[in-house]
Amino acid sequence: MLTKRLSFIFLLSTLFSATLLHAATYTAASCNTSDVQAAINQASNGDTVQIPNGSCSWTTGISTTLQIWIRAQNYTAVTGGSSTRNVTITNNSSTPLFTLTTGNSYHVRLSGIAFNEGTAASNDLYVLGSGSMVALIDDDTFQVASRFGNEPGIAVIAWESLGGVIWDQYMIGVGAGTGGDCCPDGASFYVKMEGVIPWASNSTLGTLDTNGSSNLYIEDSTWTNFGQSPDMDDGARVVIRHTTLNGNSGLTHGFTSAYGGRQFEYYNDTFTTTTSNRNVAGRYFWARAGTGVFHDNSVAYQNQGYGTPLLWEGIVECPQNGSGGGYTCTSGQVPDNSSLIGSGPEVERQVGTGWDSGSGGYHIDPVYLWNNCESGDTLPCTGDSTWGTQSPGFVTLNRDIFVDSGAKPSYTPYTYPHPLRSSVSGAGTAPAPPTNLQATVQ
Repeated sequence: MLTKRLSFIFLLSTLFSATLLHAATYTAASCNTSDVQAAINQASNGDTVQIPNGSCSWTTGISTTLQIWIRAQNYTAVTGGSSTRNVTITNNSSTPLFTLTTGNSYHVRLSGIAFNEGTAASNDLYVLGSGSMVALIDDDTFQVASRFGNEPGIAVIAWESLGGVIWDQYMIGVGAGTGGDCCPDGASFYVKMEGVIPWASNSTLGTLDTNGSSNLYIEDSTWTNFGQSPDMDDGARVVIRHTTLNGNSGLTHGFTSAYGGRQFEYYNDTFTTTTSNRNVAGRYFWARAGTGVFHDNSVAYQNQGYGTPLLWEGIVECPQNGSGGGYTCTSGQVPDNSSLIGSGPEVERQVGTGWDSGSGGYHIDPVYLWNNCESGDTLPCTGDSTWGTQSPGFVTLNRDIFVDSGAKPSYTPYTYPHPLRSSVSGAGTAPAPPTNLQATVQ
């Protein structure tokens, strides 16, 4: 009897030890690159690497395929994000500061770190991979200087991964942009998903994203005074909700890319511009491809140097006319949206289009704007969802876009807050037990 009892205790001890081995926490000796890398080198999938308080300048970055949580050792979760953090890393690197790859066993996660602009224009964060355990990014702070362009290599954040959840993120523009009088123009937050979820796959708007892992969700965050965010390139599917967007302009790519952006959702957000010459081109969103919804947002229409802004502006781009005269379409260059099903190769780059394998391919999937209210207005806010088009005849009201005529049929927003926020270890606290296995890597 004693032998059986000892064997049972040994078995429990072995199982518990195995659990410990896959839930270890390693604390770097400092916030220096080499010390953080040394701690990561000790980790295995499912482990946590902590960075102690401090300010460090990085001239090289860290790339890992480990499915781990990298976090500030001490940070406080703040709804909407915070402009200050206990761990600050200044970007003086020619390579991304953190390159993280998703997998199928554990969520890769980055938490509680402030990224300051330095002398380099490399990514602070580069996320890639097709893993089902999507990346989780929370309580980080990012500065955005005058990086101009739409290439992933110079964006502050480049996202080329399946899905993901970002919350309590604080991003702020620093310094003047092109011409010295505007916002940092581009290269802020670049999203491309074509390699992991094809443009030509069914819509994942709202609850069509059945497990919440196909779209990139950004929620409870604050973005201030920087442009081109999100910069939605090929196949991008982005949801921004319960977020303050102050002096920002987002967009989808169109003909200038291989496929263009796929879909966008904005709801329960605050759109405003409180600093002069910050809302680039006088619009909050520029749609050049794809479909989406804007609903139940608070929108301020202050003229801060670019005229009264539009909430949403659409354009259909075509091959350049003649001697580099831009991308505005002329008659006959694209098929009419009324006959999209089975149409030509440029269909996916048009506004108000989608894909449905059940109906045989491309089809009209209009953009819907509703209940976007100015301050003090009450529902249904008819007439408050301002919109425009640079392609009259190609972006057509009540065909490609519906404004203040009710919600998108059969559309229901996905669960908020995103369930993954509560299914992982709590932000701002030490990981769940065990608490007695911790190593400081020197």
